[in-house]
Formats: sequence, structure tokens, C-alpha cells
Amino acid sequence: SILVAPVVQEDSMKKFYLPHGTWYALAAAAGSKAQVIEGPGWQGGKAADDEIPAFVRPGTVLPLAPVVQYTEALPGGPLEVQVYAGKD
Repeated sequence: SILVAPVVQEDSMKKFYLPHGTWYALAAAAGSKAQVIEGPGWQGGKAADDEIPAFVRPGTVLPLAPVVQYTEALPGGPLEVQVYAGKD
């Protein structure tokens, strides 16, 4: 599961509700450690200009490819895979 909380306020403030359970903030860069948040509850604060808050549940395996304009532009080769520890 991926929960995405878009920032829709002009002042870049984010406010969103995380359902019950453990959530990992989607890691922005390879090798960075994801923040762990326990739900349920409201989360908020100021979002960075390029931030789209996204969260995944434990056990998520998330394959990532480079940003491209269309799928035929994919360069081929290995993908980045992020694995979030937890459930089987």
C-alpha cells in the first residue's frame, strides 16, 4: 500500500491522516533511512517545495525506475528496489 498526501494549500502546509499501524515515509534517495511513523493520527507541518508526502506499510517492495516522459524512453538495465522491513 502507498498512501500519498498531496500538498494543496498555497502556504505549503501539509495535513493528513495516517490510518492505524506502522508507516514508513517514502525514502527520497537510495540509501537514506526512512522515517517511521505510528498511526492512527493526524500529521502536519511545512512541506518542501518539491515534496509530495508519501508513505508505505511494512513489507512493501517498491521497484523504481528513472523519471522519463514516456515508457519507451526507459533506458533498460537494473531498477532501484526499495524494501521496507516488516510483514512477510
